[in-house]
Amino acid sequence: MRQRPIKASWISLGILAWCLAVSALFAPVPAAAQDTAVSFDNVTARPTFPDDISFTVSATASQEITRVELLFNAVGEETLHLITPETVQRNIVSVDFDLDMYQNYYPPGLDIEYRWRVTSASGAVAESDQELVSWYDTRYEWTSISSEQVTVYTYDTNDNFAEEILDSAQGTIDELQTDFGVERSLPLRVWVYDSQDDLGGATEPNSESWIAGVSYPGRYLILAAVPDGNSQELRRVIPHEVSHQVLFQATENPFNLPATWLDEGLATYNQDVGTGGYVALVEQAVDDGNLMPISTLNTSFPFDDSFPLAYAQSYSVISFIVQTYGEEALGVTLSSYKDGVSHEEAVQRGLGISIDELDRLWRESLGNSDGNGTGRGTIGLDAGDWSNSILAVALLVAVPVMAVRLWRGRGGTFEDHSEGMPA
Repeated sequence: MRQRPIKASWISLGILAWCLAVSALFAPVPAAAQDTAVSFDNVTARPTFPDDISFTVSATASQEITRVELLFNAVGEETLHLITPETVQRNIVSVDFDLDMYQNYYPPGLDIEYRWRVTSASGAVAESDQELVSWYDTRYEWTSISSEQVTVYTYDTNDNFAEEILDSAQGTIDELQTDFGVERSLPLRVWVYDSQDDLGGATEPNSESWIAGVSYPGRYLILAAVPDGNSQELRRVIPHEVSHQVLFQATENPFNLPATWLDEGLATYNQDVGTGGYVALVEQAVDDGNLMPISTLNTSFPFDDSFPLAYAQSYSVISFIVQTYGEEALGVTLSSYKDGVSHEEAVQRGLGISIDELDRLWRESLGNSDGNGTGRGTIGLDAGDWSNSILAVALLVAVPVMAVRLWRGRGGTFEDHSEGMPA
């Protein structure tokens, strides 16, 4: 084997070192190392619910400022939103920007963090300190009461009833942490309105006026309508919405969310009251041959008159699973989502059958194997509080679907990662 001459190698290395030294002497100074002195003052944010948030900043730089940016997001939100207001290019700039909260909806009850970023003519970038603004419904004078994991906000509400709401929320968390395998649920904020009309002024534009509760998993926020002293509505709405929050934490992953029938069925199953009417809806669907295949309810519920049946079916399916396979099997199904699996694989892991097989067995338990039978039977449903009017049932279970699922990697757009959780 021929060896390379040592002397020639050292000469080559010496020439290379000399070239690098000369290049360094004449290399341009990076923009970040230039004189980039920037001072920020009058950094403020003034919320005007429900219209907008007015952001203001004044910045002085040693060079001409060519670009001003507002960066913001809700505390805990992964997506960072960017706005570039128009500005005159000069050393001193003052910017006022009104963020339209109808177009860029955020539910009230959140803290929003924001900062300003300016770019100079040389390309240097400077940012202000991060600030915080509270976005909440200023139409009412709120008072709060807290437990270890829940803060409940109310207005015009009896102190004892506010305590009852808090106990219900915390008690539901305590129970579901064990059932859903959550080590510790993160703190929740529950903003309780005295009526559905009041709540309607806080929900997303064009929402249905009959919404009784909305849960925002990932933001750990619940908006609910529970009239003062109405313990029946309290026991219906609060456990339902808290269930969505705890289930989200139990199954959070980057790839998939629990099937809608599983999520809503569990939330309804966890209600203390308000499920008696579901038995008649399922029975009627059996008689009419209108049962929907479970697989059609994996990703969403229908937006037509059949959505009450979707909730009734989901509750019925969860009741069937618990009675037939047990809570442990249901828990395995839920925990499987943590791995980002498909709906089919989650059911297969937990129950050992496919979704289609689950659908067939559930229908058989109702006395209907083909969707066109006339036999009746209900698994785990209590018809004791059934109203004798179809209209009454419709009113009882008339709950909207506003589900907009949380997905990551959304860039700078506003996609509400809320789930409108009807109760």
